[in-house]
Amino acid sequence: MPVTGISVIVQILESGTMTPIATQRGASLKLGADTIDASSKDNNAWADHFAGQKNWSIDADGLMELTDAAQTHLLNEFVAGNPVTVEILLPSGDVWRGDAAIVDHSFDFSKDDMATFSLSLQGKGEPLYKFETPAP
Repeated sequence: MPVTGISVIVQILESGTMTPIATQRGASLKLGADTIDASSKDNNAWADHFAGQKNWSIDADGLMELTDAAQTHLLNEFVAGNPVTVEILLPSGDVWRGDAAIVDHSFDFSKDDMATFSLSLQGKGEPLYKFETPAP
C-alpha cells in the first residue's frame, strides 16, 4: 500500500520517550555506500565498482516552535555536541531508528514567511530497521 509523506513522522528520544518533532514539514532518509573502484585494464575501458562502507542520514525541516520539547532538545544537544537517537516512524508501525550526530541545525527568519528550522543528522553505525511482514 502506498504511503503518504504526511503520515511519516520523525521522532527524537527525549527524556526516555520517542517524541515527534512538532510542526515538521518535510523529511528524508538517505541510505548510501562508499564506492570502491575495482577497475582494471581487463574491463575494456569500462569502470567497475563495489559498494563499500555504508552510511545513512536524515534531513528534516519544519516550523520553528519555541515550546516544542523535541526542537529544544535538538538545539541543546547540537550546542553540547552530543548525538541523538532519531526515529522515522511509518504509519504501519515500521521504523528506522539509530543514533546520529547533528551536523547542521539552521533557522530561517524570512520577512514574509513563518520562521523555520532545518536539520541534518548523520548516522552513527548501523540503524535498526524493523518492518512488519505483511500476511499472505
